[in-house]
Amino acid sequence: MKYYFYIFFSFFFATSLAQESNILVEYEYENLYYKNTETLIANRKNAKIITGELKKTNNSNYIKDSEGNYEVFQKNIFIRKQEIYTTSSNNISYIKMPYNKKEILFVKDSIKEIEWILIPNETKKIGNYICSKAKIKFRGREYIAYYTSEIPIAFGPWKFKGLPGLILQVYNTEEADKFIWTAKNIIYPFEDDTNLLWEKTLNKDLITLEKLIKREDDKRNEDNNVSKARLPKDVELVSAKTVRRGKELIYEWEEEKQ
Repeated sequence: MKYYFYIFFSFFFATSLAQESNILVEYEYENLYYKNTETLIANRKNAKIITGELKKTNNSNYIKDSEGNYEVFQKNIFIRKQEIYTTSSNNISYIKMPYNKKEILFVKDSIKEIEWILIPNETKKIGNYICSKAKIKFRGREYIAYYTSEIPIAFGPWKFKGLPGLILQVYNTEEADKFIWTAKNIIYPFEDDTNLLWEKTLNKDLITLEKLIKREDDKRNEDNNVSKARLPKDVELVSAKTVRRGKELIYEWEEEKQ
């Protein structure tokens, strides 16, 4: 029997989770440009997060700010399925990541620390659950999370984990560049043979996230230099820079160099 978000009861989880059955949580993910889905499959020890595929045309190609600067956006958005594997025992995530049109990368992300601040006496009802509030500063952004201790699984969407209960909603505090995940459906037990463990056979192809980010930054700088070289001699480029707008703005290894 499957129990959905608005009809199961918390005491069912308290007794049944001891059997280590899997749980499935469907999140709606939204930012300023599109909506997508993320699916969490987890038990108390291990978790797998899957992003849905998405094709979308962005009609807002650029914006102009109050100082007259233009910010150019990607017109055609194509997101392929990504898988994140993690555990409750450490801060390491393994990511199966589409790259270019055909290539798949296997990335190891070693997060330095995940330090949540629990906020007492602030609650929010999500579905049938009264959720407690927590916040974290993570890679250049501050995030707010709401979790329920009625479901004792310390995971959530994307790379969020480590709270004393399942995360049902999380969002960042910057209104001008918003990211938000909200649980829309829960199935327990999730009767499926999904493998929640990272395949160690893929370790031979692993690249660290630090090396991948550096490689991408170097390529971007090289492309900018090529663009500058193609400008007519009588044209001067005042400034051209790529600004990170993703969920992560600055990484631990970059902070250490500052």
